[in-house]
Amino acid sequence: MRSDRYELEEEQENQEKTKKAFGKYKKIAIIIFLIFLAIFCYARFIEPSFIVIKEYKVEHSLINKDYDGFKIAHISDIRYGTTINKEKLDHIVKKVNDLNPDIIVFTGNLFDEDTILNDDNYHDIITTLSELKPKLYKYAISSESDDENDKYYDVIDKADF
Repeated sequence: MRSDRYELEEEQENQEKTKKAFGKYKKIAIIIFLIFLAIFCYARFIEPSFIVIKEYKVEHSLINKDYDGFKIAHISDIRYGTTINKEKLDHIVKKVNDLNPDIIVFTGNLFDEDTILNDDNYHDIITTLSELKPKLYKYAISSESDDENDKYYDVIDKADF
C-alpha cells in the first residue's frame, strides 16, 4: 500500500513540474511572439511613414558657379499599395514640391511585384505623380519589380516623367 501511495505522490509531483515547465515555455513563446509582432507593426505601419530629407552641398572646382543653389530631389521605394497609399503619396509629393527642386529623379520600386492594383489605383498614382513640379525636368528609372508590372511605363509616361 505504501509504495502505491508513494508512486501516486511522485506522479503528482512530476505532473506539477511539467506544468511549471510548460508555463515557463508558454511565457517565453508569448514574449517572442509579442516581440515579432512589434517588429512587424513597426516595419509595416510606422517606418514607411518616415520621410527622410537630406540636403547635401556639393562643391568642386569643376562645377560651374551657375549651378549654385541647384537642387535635385531623389525619390525611391514608393511600393504603392504595400507601404504607401494615396494619402501618403500625396504627402510625399507635397514635401518634394516644398523643396522647390530643379530636377526630380525617381529611382525605382514604384510597385512591388506581389501587389495587385486596380485602375483607380493607377489613376491615383498618375494624378499624384503628375503634381510633382520641378523647375526643369523629372526623370524615372525602373527597378526590377517595376519592370514586372505591365503598366509601369504607361504610369511614368502619363505622369510626365
